[in-house]
Amino acid sequence: MSPNRRGIPLFFIPVMLLSGTGMGMALYVWFRMYTNLFGIHRFAVSSVLVVMVLCLGYGGRIGGRLADKTRDSLVIFTVMQALAGLYSLFNPLIFSRLTALLSMIIRDMHPSAFGMGMIRILLCFLFLLIPLFSFGGLLPALGRRFASQPGWAGSRLSIILSTVFTGLFTGLALAGFLLVPGNGMNQTMLISSLVSLFAFVLSLAYIIVIKV
Repeated sequence: MSPNRRGIPLFFIPVMLLSGTGMGMALYVWFRMYTNLFGIHRFAVSSVLVVMVLCLGYGGRIGGRLADKTRDSLVIFTVMQALAGLYSLFNPLIFSRLTALLSMIIRDMHPSAFGMGMIRILLCFLFLLIPLFSFGGLLPALGRRFASQPGWAGSRLSIILSTVFTGLFTGLALAGFLLVPGNGMNQTMLISSLVSLFAFVLSLAYIIVIKV
């Protein structure tokens, strides 16, 4: 578990890369699934994007506060990684419930265009809250653990960000150009969940080893 020259354990670099990759796959699939469900017109697409970014942002805020209050912020990273992976694993079941709920609302309530827009935002927020909060909290937890020393904070944070976003790019590219066209969205989400859960297992193993 030796650190690299910037103080981040070499073992944890692939963990961060896998975390970003699973995140990228999931974000792509969720965007495609929710825009397909709500419509691809401007308001629907904007609603999905706004909710996704808002949840990621507030997830980062809450994750950062939890990391500051926890003795080892890697525990927060590991728990959030597990939550995101498990939610992705059960996404087909969850999304089918969303589809049924939306159909019931349209059938029984007959909402206006404005009402439908508000319902769309609310449902998107409720059903994506847990995984996107979890993804948003990953970076603050990593930063708190590996980039808290003032002398190297900038360099270590840049390594964290570049590694996670390289994984994010990889996940988006794999999902958009290879996995979804070849296997469909549910299979892609399954792969995303396995990648995220593998990152969780590696992170948990790292915590256990350093405490032994």
